[in-house]
Amino acid sequence: MYKGEIPYVRLLLPFILGVVLAWYFPINHTSLLLLIISLILIAAFFVALSQYQKRKLYFFNHYIGLIAHLLIGLFAYQFTCRDLPGSEQSYFATLRSKSLLISVNSEPSLRNDILRFEARVRFADRIAVNGNLLIALKVDTNQASPVKYGDLMLIPSAYQEIEPPYNPDEFDFKYYLKTRKILHQSFINEHEILKIDSGYGNKIVAFALNLRRKIVDQFKVHISGQQAASFASTLIMGYRADLSPEILNAYAKTGTMHVLSVSGMHVALFFLLFAFLLKPLDQHKNLHCAKLFLLIFLVWFYALLTGFSPSVNRAALMLSFVVIGKAVNKSMNAYNLLAVSALILLLINPFYLFDIGFQLSYLAVFGLVFIHPFIYEKLYFSNKILDAAWAYVALSLAAQTITSPLSMYVFHQFPLYFLFSNLLIVIPVTIIMYVGVIFVLLLPFGIFLNLTGYILHYLINFTNQTLQWIEAMPFASLQGIWFNQWQLILLYLIFFSGLLAFMHKSKILLLSALTCSFIFLLILNFIWYRANSRQKLIFYSLRKNSAIAFFNGNKIHLVTELNPEDKAYLFSVKPSLDHHGSSLISWHDPGESYYSADFCQQKCLLQFGGLTVIRWGPEMNGQSLNRMIKTDILLLSGNPVLKLKDLVGSVSFKRLLIDGTNQDYKIKKWILEARSLALPYHVLKKNSAWVQDISANHP
Repeated sequence: MYKGEIPYVRLLLPFILGVVLAWYFPINHTSLLLLIISLILIAAFFVALSQYQKRKLYFFNHYIGLIAHLLIGLFAYQFTCRDLPGSEQSYFATLRSKSLLISVNSEPSLRNDILRFEARVRFADRIAVNGNLLIALKVDTNQASPVKYGDLMLIPSAYQEIEPPYNPDEFDFKYYLKTRKILHQSFINEHEILKIDSGYGNKIVAFALNLRRKIVDQFKVHISGQQAASFASTLIMGYRADLSPEILNAYAKTGTMHVLSVSGMHVALFFLLFAFLLKPLDQHKNLHCAKLFLLIFLVWFYALLTGFSPSVNRAALMLSFVVIGKAVNKSMNAYNLLAVSALILLLINPFYLFDIGFQLSYLAVFGLVFIHPFIYEKLYFSNKILDAAWAYVALSLAAQTITSPLSMYVFHQFPLYFLFSNLLIVIPVTIIMYVGVIFVLLLPFGIFLNLTGYILHYLINFTNQTLQWIEAMPFASLQGIWFNQWQLILLYLIFFSGLLAFMHKSKILLLSALTCSFIFLLILNFIWYRANSRQKLIFYSLRKNSAIAFFNGNKIHLVTELNPEDKAYLFSVKPSLDHHGSSLISWHDPGESYYSADFCQQKCLLQFGGLTVIRWGPEMNGQSLNRMIKTDILLLSGNPVLKLKDLVGSVSFKRLLIDGTNQDYKIKKWILEARSLALPYHVLKKNSAWVQDISANHP
């Protein structure tokens, strides 16, 4: 393949580089220097083009190409900087105001008694402003939802900046929302909002959301079982209904999670169904073109109906190009097709680049284009059924192998039976998809809905039970896989170097793959040795609870009042325990008596290896100490009644920690006292966790 065959790929690469640089090294306002550089490059480019023949500049094509690439990169950089959330001069958070006028620009999602939705801020008091806001509204679940897409509402100007992750390996919700152009959130009660008007959203989007809501309601009526109806809503309509954790785990651990996210596979199945239904139109030449454009319309309507996710948009764009190419009897290089669709989506929203769905979608399709032919040609079957099965196996292998490093980096697991799982469910999922579309088409007529609902119920239960059976098999998935960005890059260098070495029989590429593999294993062994040869203590940052984890080699002692099912444990504590990779976790309630060689706890005294901690809680109220007590860390927990100036005369400590079980007014009082007494302190509530390397023993 020559570089002249893939011009859009060559345009895409500098554009991506410009977006990445703008994300990590932004300039809030377009600088004069960038403007001058851009003008110089534009002038140089056009001068070169005008003198191309006369001056024989074709000998310097690479310089002209470099100028063009720099221009594209600069354009992408400035374009992304201007679109960064909070970069606008009229951003609402830069003004002090009492109220905000907002319009709801996403479909509200209810969980328990909290209704969450995204809103566009239009006015701060009477000043026109810009920016997006995430709103969590406490509602009465017995009443109808007070908020709909497109509603115009007045709310109090009470918002907070999205907080970063405070604990090791915690999910970065701030980063995720930044990719959605949201930097602030607001927690308000239902009685604090005032609805002004409705219909301020996009009319087409509002129609699609309303139609999807009606279809989802019909699924609930005609498909027995909440889980089956929720599954149908998720699979067919992209509606994020409440699926049980057991179902979600089954799909995650069997490598079939892509089924639950409307993606290119769903769009392709939808396209093939309607291409078959509209096949009679091919008999008439004039109707053939009408059929192609009707297919494009239906594909984009389905994309609209399912929420315009990046992976769906990618599939809809590529299918549109293919259909248009057929209409004009022209074909497009598959790599160009991928690149031009990515360019269009990034021009619409450059932050798609940081969306995991966008990344996995394009990686998977690249794998199908680049790797699938290489795998498929290795085996030949004359039997059509076996050949079709092998083609699907090759597709699964190509998509899974190229996405696995990124998937493991994000989700920290690898499904060992992904091939077996995908082979078993491909036919049931296809039938569910087609029966679901038929169900939707029959809704206006009100016929055969109970029959199609029963079929969907049976197929969905069969699919779920099959995957739960696979999930229960020994070694269904590898859990606790953690590595950093540099290791991810190394994995892809290993993958592509090794693949290209086999494709082109290159010893240099094979040597590169082996070298990268050696470096990767060396890093893994160093990390494993470091983790298992040192003692580390983590005091977690929690809002209303306390948790301390002591890592001693391959053992972990966890001191907390939390349960394994508590959200605070699952989201804030468990990720760091999983990252450590130990299954030897001992749980201890605060204050219980426990003695071992590496950890002891007696009432308020805790001994972690060679480091001592005193937890000063309400049980110490009114107690006087007869002698000076020395400790490494003094932890204030549970709202004790004390003054630090009285305490320092009885307890000598190197570090004062204040956890989230204390009330805010007491924390503020202790901060002022600690500052006046020049005491080293750290507040755990709404601050980073305190991580102490005990081998260093310097709190």
